Amino acid sequence: MHAIIVQGTEAGVHESNVSSMVLLPLVVDEVNIPVVLAGGVGDARGLIAAFALGAEGISIGGCF
Repeated sequence: MHAIIVQGTEAGVHESNVSSMVLLPLVVDEVNIPVVLAGGVGDARGLIAAFALGAEGISIGGCF
């Protein structure tokens, strides 16, 4: 496995009760591979927040 994509309730029709920014650090603390955040990022502030919470990258499709 090369990376894990974490997506919370903001990512399209994904059914979750946890937001992406809450879920991200929980996953980062448990795995030893890169984590990519999907959902909840729409500008540079979200990108910086994702990096601060441990993401190695982001996936932003719907914002375009």
